[in-house]
Amino acid sequence: MSYLKEKEEIIGTKVYAYWNLHKKIWSLSDGRHVLYYARNFSMDQVELRVREGGYQKALHEGRKNVHAFAIGTVTSIDDLVPETTRVISYNHQKGCHFYDKSTGEAINKLERCYGGEKVLLA
Repeated sequence: MSYLKEKEEIIGTKVYAYWNLHKKIWSLSDGRHVLYYARNFSMDQVELRVREGGYQKALHEGRKNVHAFAIGTVTSIDDLVPETTRVISYNHQKGCHFYDKSTGEAINKLERCYGGEKVLLA
């Protein structure tokens, strides 16, 4: 059974977004099933969440797993991502939080973000 949806069905939907290491594309999920694969996207009212259990497992095993998400309401998919200077990243070896790449500041909420290639932009 496929849970994949059409692009138009995802706009306005609250999703969990994560960079899919195998497909090299963003996976947009309802928390259980992938609904759409996107090269880029934008979302509003974003919570950046790291699951503690997955974080601990990544530290213990020394390899990546899906445990960090941007959660928000999708406003566009596969549109051009605007230029911005704020790059948001996550690295389990640097801590249990997302952070601003230029300042190192921990971030857990954003008004709006854009998913580009491998990174979130704000």
